[in-house]
Amino acid sequence: MAKRGTTDLSLMVAVDKPSGMTSHDVVNRVRRIFGERRVGHTGTLDPLASGVLPVCIGPATRLDNYLVGHAKSYVVSVIFGAATDTDDAEGEVIRTGDVPEEVFDPFFATTFVAGLVGKSKQLPPVYSAIKVAGTKAGITAIQMDLKNDGLTHEIIKEALDITRDARFAILDEVMLPCIAAPRPEVCKWAPKMLSMKIDPDKIREVIGKGGSVIQKITAESGAQIDIEDDGTIHIASPDAASCDAAKKMIETIVFVPQVGELYYGKVVRILQFGAFVELAPGKDGMVHISKLAERRVEKVEDVVNIGDMIWVKVTEIDEKGRVNLSYKDALREIKAKKEAGLPIK
Repeated sequence: MAKRGTTDLSLMVAVDKPSGMTSHDVVNRVRRIFGERRVGHTGTLDPLASGVLPVCIGPATRLDNYLVGHAKSYVVSVIFGAATDTDDAEGEVIRTGDVPEEVFDPFFATTFVAGLVGKSKQLPPVYSAIKVAGTKAGITAIQMDLKNDGLTHEIIKEALDITRDARFAILDEVMLPCIAAPRPEVCKWAPKMLSMKIDPDKIREVIGKGGSVIQKITAESGAQIDIEDDGTIHIASPDAASCDAAKKMIETIVFVPQVGELYYGKVVRILQFGAFVELAPGKDGMVHISKLAERRVEKVEDVVNIGDMIWVKVTEIDEKGRVNLSYKDALREIKAKKEAGLPIK
């Protein structure tokens, strides 16, 4: 059985590359057409050139190294009497001149062509192969496809100067008039994605037996959830509300109270010896009657009742995972923070 992104194909195709398409564009197109990841061309053609580009597919890509060095034939059109700012046909004409009469002599043409025979070195400027992205504050990315041997400071400086002027022109004339600054949030119709990290030991709780828990989260929130082995969780949905709902469900499942922290919870159950406070859905702890107030408390209901929202402090988590809370310690800490002007979290 073929691996994902591979087929049983092993062949070479001759692609008639049009002008304006790079050799890399041809490879990507062939990958999509044949559904094969292993694709390689046997020699780069200039983006402006049109012609036959041999492309190997599948195991045939092993032949690349034997074909790349072979001779290639080009048919070139030369315009005399004009110079462009990029030294190729794409640039703007910056200088023109009279064409000498000897250019029209067949002997001159033969001599000129003879000078093109043999190995040649592509020299800068090759500005079309240097792409610089960024803002007015600086550069964010550079892509270079150079065929000359090495880069000099002069080449880099000239390329960055030219691309800087072009980048500023695009920003000033096209982009900034449309959107002067990033929006605080993406469009409500745009798909949303967020990531979160949990303890890898909690992954099984999020997934549940037979995937029951994660299926429930997906069904109720409408979000798609992917979990990696390191505890990274990716949540994707057509809208932000679904992502937030799924994230909140997961946070509830993996929630672990921390000793010494304050929590604001609801009194959900009262027994003779204390009150149970819900810290998160499905996660509660007990406040012993002795931890309800600084004074002696005869009945739990003298201090709290079911439904009350109170601050509690986690004092201990025993070996069985039971959470012990203190109401009076929480009130003492909150009072001290208020006197010190500190926020209560």
